[in-house]
Amino acid sequence: MTNRYILVLVYCLLIGAVISNAQVIITSKAMPQPYDTLEFLTDLLPSTTGLNESGPGQRWDFSNLSSPYVYQMVLKHPSEGKGYSRFRRAQSMGNTPEGYEVYYNWTTNAMNIMGYYGYDFTGLGIKAISYYTNPYPVIETPLEYKKSMQYHTQLIMPLGRNQVPQAILRQLPYTPDSIRFVQDIERVDKVDAEGYLDLQVQTYNVVRVTRTERITKRLEVRSQTIPWQNVSNLFREQRFLQPDSTKRVLFLSNESIVPVAEFWVNPASNRINKVQYASYPYLNNVARISKAYPDIFAYPNPTLGKVRFDFINLPRGYYKLVVTNVLGKQFWTQTYYLDQNKSIPVDLTFLQEGTYFYRLLSEQGETITTKKLIILTP
Repeated sequence: MTNRYILVLVYCLLIGAVISNAQVIITSKAMPQPYDTLEFLTDLLPSTTGLNESGPGQRWDFSNLSSPYVYQMVLKHPSEGKGYSRFRRAQSMGNTPEGYEVYYNWTTNAMNIMGYYGYDFTGLGIKAISYYTNPYPVIETPLEYKKSMQYHTQLIMPLGRNQVPQAILRQLPYTPDSIRFVQDIERVDKVDAEGYLDLQVQTYNVVRVTRTERITKRLEVRSQTIPWQNVSNLFREQRFLQPDSTKRVLFLSNESIVPVAEFWVNPASNRINKVQYASYPYLNNVARISKAYPDIFAYPNPTLGKVRFDFINLPRGYYKLVVTNVLGKQFWTQTYYLDQNKSIPVDLTFLQEGTYFYRLLSEQGETITTKKLIILTP
Protein backbone atom coordinates (compact mmCIF):
# COMPACT_ATOMS: atom_id res chain seq x y z
CA MET A 1 0.00 0.00 0.00
CA THR A 2 2.83 2.35 0.84
CA ASN A 3 4.66 1.59 -2.42
CA ARG A 4 1.47 2.20 -4.42
CA TYR A 5 1.01 5.57 -2.69
CA ILE A 6 4.62 6.55 -3.48
CA LEU A 7 4.17 5.57 -7.14
CA VAL A 8 0.98 7.66 -7.41
CA LEU A 9 2.71 10.61 -5.76
CA VAL A 10 5.69 10.40 -8.13
CA TYR A 11 3.33 10.13 -11.12
CA CYS A 12 1.44 13.24 -10.00
CA LEU A 13 4.66 15.18 -9.51
CA LEU A 14 5.86 14.20 -12.98
CA ILE A 15 2.55 15.22 -14.57
CA GLY A 16 2.67 18.52 -12.67
CA ALA A 17 6.20 19.20 -13.92
CA VAL A 18 5.17 18.51 -17.51
CA ILE A 19 2.15 20.82 -17.21
CA SER A 20 4.14 23.60 -15.53
CA ASN A 21 6.74 23.50 -18.32
CA ALA A 22 4.21 23.15 -21.16
CA GLN A 23 4.97 25.24 -24.22
CA VAL A 24 2.93 28.40 -24.63
CA ILE A 25 0.88 28.37 -27.84
CA ILE A 26 -0.89 31.60 -28.80
CA THR A 27 -4.27 30.88 -30.40
CA SER A 28 -7.05 32.97 -31.90
CA LYS A 29 -8.07 33.89 -28.33
CA ALA A 30 -5.36 36.58 -28.54
CA MET A 31 -7.07 38.25 -31.53
CA PRO A 32 -9.67 41.00 -31.18
CA GLN A 33 -12.86 40.65 -33.20
CA PRO A 34 -15.04 43.19 -35.06
CA TYR A 35 -16.80 45.60 -32.68
CA ASP A 36 -14.48 44.88 -29.75
CA THR A 37 -13.20 47.81 -27.69
CA LEU A 38 -9.44 47.72 -27.27
CA GLU A 39 -7.89 49.47 -24.27
CA PHE A 40 -4.20 50.16 -23.84
CA LEU A 41 -1.87 52.53 -22.03
CA THR A 42 1.24 54.25 -23.39
CA ASP A 43 4.49 54.99 -21.58
CA LEU A 44 6.63 57.47 -23.55
CA LEU A 45 9.45 57.48 -20.98
CA PRO A 46 9.99 53.80 -20.26
CA SER A 47 12.91 52.82 -18.04
CA THR A 48 12.37 49.12 -18.65
CA THR A 49 15.31 46.88 -19.48
CA GLY A 50 15.68 43.16 -20.03
CA LEU A 51 14.43 42.82 -23.60
CA ASN A 52 17.59 41.04 -24.75
CA GLU A 53 17.04 37.71 -23.00
CA SER A 54 15.74 34.96 -25.26
CA GLY A 55 14.70 31.35 -24.84
CA PRO A 56 12.06 29.55 -22.78
CA GLY A 57 11.40 29.98 -19.08
CA GLN A 58 11.86 33.76 -18.96
CA ARG A 59 10.38 36.12 -16.35
CA TRP A 60 9.77 39.78 -17.23
CA ASP A 61 8.78 42.42 -14.68
CA PHE A 62 7.21 45.47 -16.36
CA SER A 63 5.34 46.67 -13.28
CA ASN A 64 7.20 50.02 -13.43
CA LEU A 65 5.39 51.12 -16.63
CA SER A 66 3.10 54.10 -16.06
CA SER A 67 0.66 56.23 -18.01
CA PRO A 68 -1.90 58.91 -17.07
CA TYR A 69 -4.47 57.82 -19.65
CA VAL A 70 -6.04 54.76 -21.27
CA TYR A 71 -6.73 54.92 -25.00
CA GLN A 72 -9.92 53.18 -26.11
CA MET A 73 -9.98 52.03 -29.72
CA VAL A 74 -13.48 50.97 -30.73
CA LEU A 75 -13.63 48.62 -33.71
CA LYS A 76 -16.61 50.00 -35.63
CA HIS A 77 -18.46 49.09 -38.80
CA PRO A 78 -16.20 50.20 -41.67
CA SER A 79 -18.96 52.34 -43.18
CA GLU A 80 -18.37 54.82 -40.33
CA GLY A 81 -14.95 55.66 -41.77
CA LYS A 82 -14.03 58.26 -44.38
CA GLY A 83 -12.07 55.69 -46.38
CA TYR A 84 -14.84 53.10 -46.61
CA SER A 85 -15.27 53.49 -50.39
CA ARG A 86 -11.82 51.90 -50.92
CA PHE A 87 -12.26 49.14 -48.32
CA ARG A 88 -15.69 47.64 -49.06
CA ARG A 89 -14.48 44.20 -47.99
CA ALA A 90 -13.27 45.39 -44.60
CA GLN A 91 -15.02 43.91 -41.59
CA SER A 92 -14.12 46.63 -39.11
CA MET A 93 -12.43 50.02 -38.72
CA GLY A 94 -10.70 51.75 -35.82
CA ASN A 95 -9.24 55.20 -35.11
CA THR A 96 -5.65 55.18 -33.89
CA PRO A 97 -4.25 57.52 -31.19
CA GLU A 98 -2.48 59.37 -34.04
CA GLY A 99 -5.85 60.18 -35.63
CA TYR A 100 -5.97 58.01 -38.73
CA GLU A 101 -8.34 55.16 -39.67
CA VAL A 102 -7.24 51.52 -39.93
CA TYR A 103 -9.32 48.99 -41.88
CA TYR A 104 -9.26 45.31 -40.87
CA ASN A 105 -10.47 41.94 -42.00
CA TRP A 106 -10.15 38.48 -40.47
CA THR A 107 -9.44 34.95 -41.62
CA THR A 108 -9.76 31.87 -39.43
CA ASN A 109 -6.24 32.34 -38.06
CA ALA A 110 -5.25 35.98 -38.69
CA MET A 111 -6.26 39.59 -38.13
CA ASN A 112 -5.13 41.65 -41.12
CA ILE A 113 -4.77 45.34 -41.96
CA MET A 114 -6.17 46.19 -45.39
CA GLY A 115 -5.08 49.83 -45.35
CA TYR A 116 -5.51 53.31 -43.91
CA TYR A 117 -7.18 56.65 -44.36
CA GLY A 118 -5.23 59.68 -43.17
CA TYR A 119 -1.94 57.89 -42.49
CA ASP A 120 0.82 60.12 -43.89
CA PHE A 121 3.76 57.77 -44.37
CA THR A 122 5.47 60.32 -46.65
CA GLY A 123 5.85 62.99 -43.97
CA LEU A 124 4.72 65.59 -46.53
CA GLY A 125 1.47 66.47 -44.78
CA ILE A 126 -0.59 64.35 -47.19
CA LYS A 127 -3.67 62.68 -45.73
CA ALA A 128 -5.08 60.17 -48.17
CA ILE A 129 -6.03 56.52 -48.61
CA SER A 130 -3.22 53.96 -48.68
CA TYR A 131 -3.75 50.23 -49.15
CA TYR A 132 -1.74 47.02 -48.90
CA THR A 133 -1.41 44.87 -52.01
CA ASN A 134 -1.53 41.85 -49.67
CA PRO A 135 -3.45 42.08 -46.37
CA TYR A 136 -0.89 42.70 -43.63
CA PRO A 137 -1.22 40.55 -40.47
CA VAL A 138 -1.45 42.24 -37.08
CA ILE A 139 -1.32 38.75 -35.63
CA GLU A 140 -1.33 35.32 -37.25
CA THR A 141 -1.88 32.21 -35.14
CA PRO A 142 -0.85 29.75 -33.89
CA LEU A 143 2.34 31.23 -32.44
CA GLU A 144 4.85 29.25 -30.41
CA TYR A 145 8.48 29.46 -29.37
CA LYS A 146 11.00 29.20 -32.24
CA LYS A 147 8.40 29.89 -34.94
CA SER A 148 9.48 32.36 -37.63
CA MET A 149 7.39 34.03 -40.34
CA GLN A 150 8.18 36.27 -43.29
CA TYR A 151 5.85 38.66 -45.07
CA HIS A 152 6.16 40.83 -48.16
CA THR A 153 3.70 43.48 -49.27
CA GLN A 154 3.44 46.95 -50.76
CA LEU A 155 1.71 49.93 -49.23
CA ILE A 156 0.41 52.16 -52.02
CA MET A 157 -0.88 55.73 -51.71
CA PRO A 158 -2.51 56.89 -54.99
CA LEU A 159 -2.89 60.66 -55.30
CA GLY A 160 -4.47 63.31 -57.46
CA ARG A 161 -2.29 66.15 -58.75
CA ASN A 162 -3.97 68.56 -56.36
CA GLN A 163 -2.81 66.44 -53.39
CA VAL A 164 0.89 66.58 -54.28
CA PRO A 165 3.05 69.53 -53.16
CA GLN A 166 3.89 71.90 -56.03
CA ALA A 167 7.62 71.60 -55.19
CA ILE A 168 7.40 67.95 -56.29
CA LEU A 169 5.21 68.51 -59.35
CA ARG A 170 7.61 71.11 -60.73
CA GLN A 171 10.45 68.58 -60.80
CA LEU A 172 8.58 65.89 -62.75
CA PRO A 173 9.55 65.29 -66.40
CA TYR A 174 5.95 65.75 -67.59
CA THR A 175 2.50 66.49 -66.16
CA PRO A 176 1.21 63.06 -65.07
CA ASP A 177 -2.36 61.80 -65.01
CA SER A 178 -1.70 59.58 -62.01
CA ILE A 179 0.78 59.71 -59.11
CA ARG A 180 1.45 57.23 -56.33
CA PHE A 181 3.86 56.69 -53.46
CA VAL A 182 4.88 53.06 -52.91
CA GLN A 183 6.46 51.35 -49.91
CA ASP A 184 8.00 47.89 -50.37
CA ILE A 185 7.88 46.16 -47.01
CA GLU A 186 9.78 43.05 -45.92
CA ARG A 187 8.83 41.84 -42.43
CA VAL A 188 10.20 39.06 -40.26
CA ASP A 189 8.47 37.87 -37.08
CA LYS A 190 10.51 35.63 -34.76
CA VAL A 191 9.08 34.05 -31.62
CA ASP A 192 12.32 34.10 -29.66
CA ALA A 193 11.22 33.72 -26.02
CA GLU A 194 8.41 32.56 -23.76
CA GLY A 195 7.64 32.77 -20.07
CA TYR A 196 5.79 34.91 -17.53
CA LEU A 197 5.27 38.67 -17.57
CA ASP A 198 4.31 40.77 -14.54
CA LEU A 199 2.22 43.85 -15.35
CA GLN A 200 0.19 45.94 -12.89
CA VAL A 201 -1.47 43.36 -10.63
CA GLN A 202 -1.53 40.48 -13.09
CA THR A 203 0.89 37.83 -14.35
CA TYR A 204 0.54 36.66 -17.95
CA ASN A 205 1.77 33.54 -19.69
CA VAL A 206 3.36 35.00 -22.86
CA VAL A 207 5.44 34.47 -25.94
CA ARG A 208 7.73 37.22 -27.22
CA VAL A 209 7.75 38.16 -30.90
CA THR A 210 10.56 40.32 -32.30
CA ARG A 211 9.20 42.02 -35.42
CA THR A 212 11.53 43.78 -37.86
CA GLU A 213 10.60 45.63 -41.04
CA ARG A 214 12.77 46.85 -43.90
CA ILE A 215 11.08 49.50 -46.02
CA THR A 216 12.10 50.97 -49.36
CA LYS A 217 10.14 53.81 -50.97
CA ARG A 218 9.56 55.16 -54.44
CA LEU A 219 7.49 57.72 -56.33
CA GLU A 220 5.78 56.63 -59.54
CA VAL A 221 3.89 58.59 -62.22
CA ARG A 222 2.06 57.72 -65.41
CA SER A 223 0.03 59.28 -68.20
CA GLN A 224 -2.33 57.92 -70.85
CA THR A 225 0.60 57.17 -73.15
CA ILE A 226 3.33 56.30 -70.59
CA PRO A 227 2.97 53.37 -68.13
CA TRP A 228 3.95 53.62 -64.49
CA GLN A 229 7.44 55.10 -64.28
CA ASN A 230 9.70 55.27 -61.21
CA VAL A 231 10.88 58.89 -60.86
CA SER A 232 12.49 58.50 -57.42
CA ASN A 233 15.93 59.32 -58.81
CA LEU A 234 14.76 62.93 -59.23
CA PHE A 235 14.30 63.14 -55.44
CA ARG A 236 17.10 60.86 -54.27
CA GLU A 237 18.14 63.14 -51.41
CA GLN A 238 14.59 63.81 -50.23
CA ARG A 239 13.71 62.49 -46.81
CA PHE A 240 10.31 61.15 -47.88
CA LEU A 241 12.04 58.56 -50.11
CA GLN A 242 14.78 57.44 -47.74
CA PRO A 243 14.73 53.72 -46.83
CA ASP A 244 13.62 52.91 -43.32
CA SER A 245 13.64 50.11 -40.79
CA THR A 246 11.52 49.44 -37.72
CA LYS A 247 11.71 47.10 -34.76
CA ARG A 248 9.00 46.14 -32.34
CA VAL A 249 8.98 43.61 -29.52
CA LEU A 250 5.57 42.17 -28.68
CA PHE A 251 4.52 40.06 -25.71
CA LEU A 252 1.36 38.10 -26.58
CA SER A 253 -0.93 36.07 -24.36
CA ASN A 254 -4.18 34.15 -24.74
CA GLU A 255 -5.38 36.16 -21.74
CA SER A 256 -5.42 39.48 -23.64
CA ILE A 257 -6.84 40.60 -27.02
CA VAL A 258 -4.20 43.32 -27.25
CA PRO A 259 -0.45 42.74 -26.81
CA VAL A 260 0.31 42.56 -23.10
CA ALA A 261 3.23 44.85 -23.91
CA GLU A 262 4.51 46.23 -27.22
CA PHE A 263 7.86 48.01 -27.37
CA TRP A 264 8.90 50.40 -30.16
CA VAL A 265 12.68 50.07 -30.42
CA ASN A 266 15.22 52.08 -32.40
CA PRO A 267 16.88 49.40 -34.61
CA ALA A 268 20.25 51.20 -34.63
CA SER A 269 20.63 52.01 -30.92
CA ASN A 270 18.19 49.49 -29.37
CA ARG A 271 16.77 52.41 -27.39
CA ILE A 272 13.12 51.96 -26.39
CA ASN A 273 11.07 54.89 -27.68
CA LYS A 274 7.68 53.96 -26.25
CA VAL A 275 5.65 51.09 -24.84
CA GLN A 276 1.98 50.31 -25.28
CA TYR A 277 0.61 47.85 -22.78
CA ALA A 278 -2.64 46.20 -21.75
CA SER A 279 -5.02 48.01 -19.44
CA TYR A 280 -6.10 46.23 -16.28
CA PRO A 281 -9.95 46.12 -16.37
CA TYR A 282 -10.39 47.87 -13.02
CA LEU A 283 -7.67 50.50 -13.44
CA ASN A 284 -8.71 53.73 -11.69
CA ASN A 285 -7.42 57.30 -11.46
CA VAL A 286 -6.56 57.52 -15.15
CA ALA A 287 -8.39 59.31 -17.94
CA ARG A 288 -10.01 57.27 -20.71
CA ILE A 289 -9.84 58.82 -24.17
CA SER A 290 -11.16 57.57 -27.51
CA LYS A 291 -10.65 60.61 -29.78
CA ALA A 292 -7.43 61.84 -31.29
CA TYR A 293 -7.66 65.39 -29.92
CA PRO A 294 -4.63 67.48 -28.86
CA ASP A 295 -4.26 67.11 -25.11
CA ILE A 296 -1.86 67.07 -22.18
CA PHE A 297 -1.79 65.04 -18.96
CA ALA A 298 0.22 65.45 -15.77
CA TYR A 299 1.34 62.27 -14.01
CA PRO A 300 1.28 61.55 -11.14
CA ASN A 301 -1.41 63.98 -10.06
CA PRO A 302 -1.45 64.70 -7.10
CA THR A 303 2.34 64.84 -7.06
CA LEU A 304 5.17 65.59 -4.64
CA GLY A 305 6.63 67.87 -7.31
CA LYS A 306 8.33 65.43 -9.68
CA VAL A 307 5.83 65.34 -12.52
CA ARG A 308 5.71 64.04 -16.07
CA PHE A 309 3.72 65.89 -18.74
CA ASP A 310 2.39 63.71 -21.54
CA PHE A 311 1.61 65.65 -24.74
CA ILE A 312 -0.60 63.77 -27.22
CA ASN A 313 -1.86 64.31 -30.77
CA LEU A 314 -0.19 67.69 -31.25
CA PRO A 315 0.48 69.02 -34.76
CA ARG A 316 4.13 69.82 -35.33
CA GLY A 317 5.11 73.20 -33.88
CA TYR A 318 6.10 75.23 -30.82
CA TYR A 319 4.00 75.12 -27.64
CA LYS A 320 4.19 76.89 -24.31
CA LEU A 321 3.42 75.12 -21.04
CA VAL A 322 2.53 77.39 -18.11
CA VAL A 323 1.91 76.60 -14.42
CA THR A 324 -0.09 79.14 -12.39
CA ASN A 325 -1.88 79.29 -9.07
CA VAL A 326 -5.68 79.62 -8.76
CA LEU A 327 -5.36 83.43 -9.02
CA GLY A 328 -3.51 83.19 -12.33
CA LYS A 329 -0.05 84.08 -11.01
CA GLN A 330 2.58 82.39 -13.19
CA PHE A 331 5.17 80.26 -11.36
CA TRP A 332 6.76 78.31 -14.19
CA THR A 333 6.78 78.25 -18.00
CA GLN A 334 8.67 76.50 -20.77
CA THR A 335 8.45 76.38 -24.57
CA TYR A 336 8.77 73.07 -26.42
CA TYR A 337 8.90 71.98 -30.03
CA LEU A 338 6.48 69.06 -30.26
CA ASP A 339 5.21 66.65 -32.89
CA GLN A 340 2.40 64.22 -32.07
CA ASN A 341 3.22 62.48 -28.76
CA LYS A 342 5.95 63.16 -26.23
CA SER A 343 6.62 62.83 -22.49
CA ILE A 344 8.69 65.43 -20.64
CA PRO A 345 9.69 65.21 -16.95
CA VAL A 346 9.55 68.48 -14.97
CA ASP A 347 10.77 69.28 -11.44
CA LEU A 348 8.21 71.43 -9.61
CA THR A 349 9.40 70.62 -6.08
CA PHE A 350 10.03 74.34 -5.48
CA LEU A 351 6.26 74.93 -5.40
CA GLN A 352 4.45 75.03 -2.07
CA GLU A 353 1.69 72.55 -1.33
CA GLY A 354 -1.60 73.54 -2.93
CA THR A 355 -3.76 73.64 -6.04
CA TYR A 356 -2.29 74.89 -9.31
CA PHE A 357 -3.25 74.90 -12.99
CA TYR A 358 -1.19 73.90 -16.00
CA ARG A 359 -2.07 75.41 -19.35
CA LEU A 360 -0.92 74.48 -22.86
CA LEU A 361 -0.78 77.26 -25.46
CA SER A 362 -0.18 77.10 -29.20
CA GLU A 363 2.49 79.09 -31.02
CA GLN A 364 -0.18 81.71 -31.71
CA GLY A 365 -0.94 82.04 -28.00
CA GLU A 366 -4.27 80.20 -28.11
CA THR A 367 -5.09 78.05 -25.09
CA ILE A 368 -5.43 74.39 -26.07
CA THR A 369 -6.37 73.14 -22.63
CA THR A 370 -6.16 74.04 -18.93
CA LYS A 371 -6.13 71.43 -16.15
CA LYS A 372 -5.70 71.20 -12.40
CA LEU A 373 -2.45 70.10 -10.74
CA ILE A 374 -2.27 69.19 -7.04
CA ILE A 375 1.13 69.64 -5.30
CA LEU A 376 1.72 67.79 -2.03
CA THR A 377 4.63 67.98 0.39
CA PRO A 378 6.32 64.88 1.87
